[in-house]
Amino acid sequence: MKYDQLKAQQNQGNVFYDFQEGDIKFPPSYRYKRGSRDDYVYIKYKTTGNVHNVPSYCDRVLLHSLPQLKQTQTGYFSNLQYKASDHAPVIATYQVSTRLQYVSSKSTDTENENDDSLKIRFPILQAKIKTNSPDRFCVKFFSYLLEGTPTSKPAPRVLAEYDDELSHFPVQYGLSKCDVSYWGAADIPELEPILPNRDYISNDYIFIQVVSHGSEECYGQGILTMQDKVKTDTLQPFSVVLRLHDEVCGELRGKVCLSRNPVLENRSLFTDQLINLTGLATCRLAPEVWLPPERGPQGPRPAVDLSTGLMSTQMIMF
Repeated sequence: MKYDQLKAQQNQGNVFYDFQEGDIKFPPSYRYKRGSRDDYVYIKYKTTGNVHNVPSYCDRVLLHSLPQLKQTQTGYFSNLQYKASDHAPVIATYQVSTRLQYVSSKSTDTENENDDSLKIRFPILQAKIKTNSPDRFCVKFFSYLLEGTPTSKPAPRVLAEYDDELSHFPVQYGLSKCDVSYWGAADIPELEPILPNRDYISNDYIFIQVVSHGSEECYGQGILTMQDKVKTDTLQPFSVVLRLHDEVCGELRGKVCLSRNPVLENRSLFTDQLINLTGLATCRLAPEVWLPPERGPQGPRPAVDLSTGLMSTQMIMF
């Protein structure tokens, strides 16, 4: 399996990102002589020319599930009894956990009581997307928790270096330079759950899409698990890998909370450490996320080198 093409493409993030496969301990499933499982056929004769096929693992079973659901592979083998095809069927068996249905409990804990003022709030979001599109992007939220499909306002764009140190996946996925979009609290709608109960919400997920403003073409999507994110009013950081057609195409980072009251102005969530105030303001922001300042009388908002956290006036794109 050292030269297996599927494994090589998975490791580069080109196909089936985050899909799991068990250890292969059976012989190559292709290309057998029909009616036999003792001999491989190396040459396929065609009118357009002969094709050489070395024995290969062309038949595979891969698994992908929602986050934090446990699955255990109990078997992975080929069926050598079926001989009608030049492929040997491959079978995998699993033990898979399921989501528990929410059942309301008679609890005296007021934090778990239904409260219509509870809302899911995102004070800030940052998307890094591998794209050449000039479009501005919006964020759409899908979930059984919600009525309808809340959508953010279109975000400003900055072309910047990718922040490898803050990334949760390797740099070899080709995200060295990305489109970076930012949304503040005023850009993101407050999400109203159908059942405003912390236990109910923590048992579910929010499916997030980054789409083009206007055409709504999808440029990346991921899943945010709400478990351990909404137990208290405290803001919780999160990071979601964005995928498109099972390829890694970016990352969405931000903070989320379930609270009764609106969160503070997003800039107050991060502490600025001023480095130099001469000329154009040059400052290092908190390493969690950079929020671009508004356009002012001095000119357009500055771009930022996310690898260093330093603002500059170079490489600006909107």
